[in-house]
Amino acid sequence: MPDDEDLFSATGEPDTVLRVFEALPFALGAWQGHDHVYVATNAAYRALLGRGDLLGRPVREAVPELEGQQFFELLDRVAATGVAETAKEWRMQIDTDGSGVVRERYFDFTVAPCRDPGCGVAGL
Repeated sequence: MPDDEDLFSATGEPDTVLRVFEALPFALGAWQGHDHVYVATNAAYRALLGRGDLLGRPVREAVPELEGQQFFELLDRVAATGVAETAKEWRMQIDTDGSGVVRERYFDFTVAPCRDPGCGVAGL
């Protein structure tokens, strides 16, 4: 795993990387810990969920309507195995505008592990 200096030289100046991450036209988010606590989301992710209060909250608390839809289990599985999983046209009943109204939506996404320096799974 690269140290901070190597990572900086490989990814660029932190403010620029942050601006690019925030402006990406597709949703990106990251979780840490066994509860999958949100540690990063970009503007597209927040817009997709219609929620800006995700950081520091476990995904099960932040998006409770996903209970029983196998999404939480997918996160648990990727964290346990360290193997990325890709979903195509995954059906979700989800509130995508923050109104509290749950609607059927279909998503394509990948959940990938984020490695710590010892090559264990540090998050997703």
